[in-house]
Amino acid sequence: EQPNGGIPREYTEDGKEIRGESGSRKFHVVVTSDTAKYVRWQMRIMYYWYKQVKEQNPETDMGGFTRLLHSWKTDKLMTEIPSFVVDPLQGGDKGYVVLNRPSAFQQFLEQVELREEYVLMAEPDHLMLPEQPIPNWATPTRGAAFPFFYIDVNNPQLGTVARRFTKDYSKDGIPPIGNSPVIIHKRQLQRVAPMWADLAMRLKTDKSADAAFGWVLEMWAYAIASYNANVTYTLKPNLILQPPWDKDFIYHPKKSGETEEPFHMIHYTYGQDVSSKGKITPGTSQKSTAGGFHFDKRDYTSRIPPRHIPMPPDGTQPVIVRMIAMMNEAMMAIPHWDRGEP
Repeated sequence: EQPNGGIPREYTEDGKEIRGESGSRKFHVVVTSDTAKYVRWQMRIMYYWYKQVKEQNPETDMGGFTRLLHSWKTDKLMTEIPSFVVDPLQGGDKGYVVLNRPSAFQQFLEQVELREEYVLMAEPDHLMLPEQPIPNWATPTRGAAFPFFYIDVNNPQLGTVARRFTKDYSKDGIPPIGNSPVIIHKRQLQRVAPMWADLAMRLKTDKSADAAFGWVLEMWAYAIASYNANVTYTLKPNLILQPPWDKDFIYHPKKSGETEEPFHMIHYTYGQDVSSKGKITPGTSQKSTAGGFHFDKRDYTSRIPPRHIPMPPDGTQPVIVRMIAMMNEAMMAIPHWDRGEP
């Protein structure tokens, strides 16, 4: 029996677990994770802000939440965060932990019957903005996704590699996305997931593909799998902010046909370095500079961040300020933060 942290469970007649909230436009939030300390502290902050969005926006399209654990290990966070455990990859992840993600989703969709019709695939380092709850932009026949500049099918080297893994290749048909953040109808995700899992392993064991795609190989696998499954997406560049590059909370159009829209999440994947005068200094660490500010989640790979991270100096762009304030609020509010578990 799958461990589930003591959360009450329901099952269908064929043995699938039932979870989520009913509603034709609601989406279930699923975040893959393992039991590493680095991921666990991010998950706790992410889930805190998910709950804040739900509490402050009762009519939101957002439904239930699942931390999808691909470790086959239970942990104490299962009493704090709704979790579902699946098997890690047989034969290991080849030193690339996110290689577990496609298989985890495939297992989850095979073993769980969601009440919601849609799924939002998100990540532990996403901070949801309560004042801008994420709407469901997806339809039963078309997903919605954030575009990443480095999933570039027009790049000659990357396009050449991608072509070998597609059917009836068209460089304009492969979407410039990963699996997260993506909102998609669960039936479409059920089509994509097996192809995604298969492609991720094929790409990782192909020397030229592994070298070309590097740390975003799993994202390329999702994009190519979507193309092969004939699943298309509406691109939503306002879905996530990525400081320090995004400087305010409104997306300003960069292409014809785009509109000015508010952002909905902060993604703190990049390090933040700010001079004492509030100027960002990408590539130049301010960690040891008097009056400067430095934050990078990778500094906390093997330890938990302090409950209060010092705020950046006056004049710092508002997205960085808000990001640190949100992290501090969550860390102060989460019980037993310093020990890393309830």
